[in-house]
Amino acid sequence: MAIDTFFMADARNGEMGRVLRRFRGQNPFHFDIVLVPLHLSEGVGHWVLFAIHPRERVIQCLDPMGAPYLDMLHLLAEVMGETARRWGQEASLWLLEPINMRVQQPGDTTNCGAYVCAFAQAISRDTSIIIGNVDEYRMMLFQVYDSTLYLIKKLKNFFCLYHVNRQLVSSHSS
Repeated sequence: MAIDTFFMADARNGEMGRVLRRFRGQNPFHFDIVLVPLHLSEGVGHWVLFAIHPRERVIQCLDPMGAPYLDMLHLLAEVMGETARRWGQEASLWLLEPINMRVQQPGDTTNCGAYVCAFAQAISRDTSIIIGNVDEYRMMLFQVYDSTLYLIKKLKNFFCLYHVNRQLVSSHSS
C-alpha cells in the first residue's frame, strides 16, 4: 500500500481523521508494507521515505542524506497505534528503525526524489537497495510526470467538450 504525500502533513497537524481517511477504508494491517513519502518543503526541499511493516510492527526511515527523523518515526508510531485501535487491533509497541542510507552527496539537492523512488522500488520488490544509475530513476519520475500531464490534458479536453455539448443540447431544447 502506498500513501500520498499529504499523509504526513495531516499527521503533523494532528488531523487524525484526515490521516485515517488516507487509508481509503482499507485496513493497513492487511498489507505487508505501507510506503509513506515525505516531502520537506523547508529550504530547497527534500524527499524521505518511511516504510511501515504493520504485521511486524516496524517503521523504517530511509533518507538519502542519512538523517534519522526520529520525531517523524515517533509520530508514525502514534498514528499506527491509533489506526490499530480503530481497526480493533492491539496497539502494541513499534520498533523504529532509522536506516542510514546516506547515498546522496553533500551539495546534491536534486536527486533525493530519485533515491526515494529507488528505495520504494527495492522495498516493494523485497530486494536489496542498490543504487546504480540515478538517471534511471529520474527517467521514471519524468515518465510519471509526463503521463500525469497527458491525463490532465485529456480530462481538460473532455470537460471542455462536455461543456460545449451541454450548451448545444440546452440551446436546441429551448
